[in-house]
Amino acid sequence: FRIGTEKDIISEEIDKEIDTISMKEDIDKAVDYISKRFE
Repeated sequence: FRIGTEKDIISEEIDKEIDTISMKEDIDKAVDYISKRFE
């Protein structure tokens, strides 16, 4: 039971990390797009 709970916590953390990474990538793409428009 305890191992399952720890696994859930770990996968939750991983999900959060993935969300953060994909958000950062989206922001990077947006910044690229905007800076290209103003070149």
